[in-house]
Amino acid sequence: MTDLSALQAMGGVRNESFVVGGARYALSPSWSLGARIGMQWDTDLGPRLRDSTLSGTYLAVNRSDFVVRIRPGISLPTGTSPQGLGVLPGASKSVDPRIGGDVVYGGTWLVSLSVDARVPIYEGPDERRQGSFGSVGVRGARRISDKAVPWLGISAVGATQDSRGSGDFGEVSVVAGSVYNINEFWSLNAQLRAPVWTSTNALPYAFAAGLGVARVIEFGGEEEMDDGHHAGDGHGH
Repeated sequence: MTDLSALQAMGGVRNESFVVGGARYALSPSWSLGARIGMQWDTDLGPRLRDSTLSGTYLAVNRSDFVVRIRPGISLPTGTSPQGLGVLPGASKSVDPRIGGDVVYGGTWLVSLSVDARVPIYEGPDERRQGSFGSVGVRGARRISDKAVPWLGISAVGATQDSRGSGDFGEVSVVAGSVYNINEFWSLNAQLRAPVWTSTNALPYAFAAGLGVARVIEFGGEEEMDDGHHAGDGHGH
């Protein structure tokens, strides 16, 4: 049997798990407001809180087979780890503007494109301004039922240097996983990430496996189409 601790010592395997909670309030058929907070556990840094987010979602297109969402918002300094870890940025200790969006096309078979960026603009109490962080992902998925949506794709993430000249990195990975919607509020997310390219200053590892649970509370008007793509996303958009 493979010794997991030995692989971890060589940077071979990273274990990840997360719990995400969120609330969303529908203002109209096209606009909603949301809040999201989560906790992450992993091999390298142990348990820590993530920065939370407040965002709006604008449904530019909302058809049964085609959805376009734009998500402007801010990150709030609730995180407990100033150190970034690969595809997850560290806590910035500042209120940071962010913008994201995704396009989802299909019915039983789905293809999606998602982008997300966070741009710190001032130093926090730790006298450090984090570098900008961004991600782009392309996924193909198949809706097996109303509950299960397995997916496969490729993800690119990167960060610029912080105000002290450190923290920059880049990574391109193959990603796979599945979302399982337990009910309209709870979902499970299993995922596997294997890097195919990393910058020289990125943490080395062969693959990362993660399992998480997400809880979303809905308030108000009409619901948008749920493709299962973002429930409990381990990148913490």
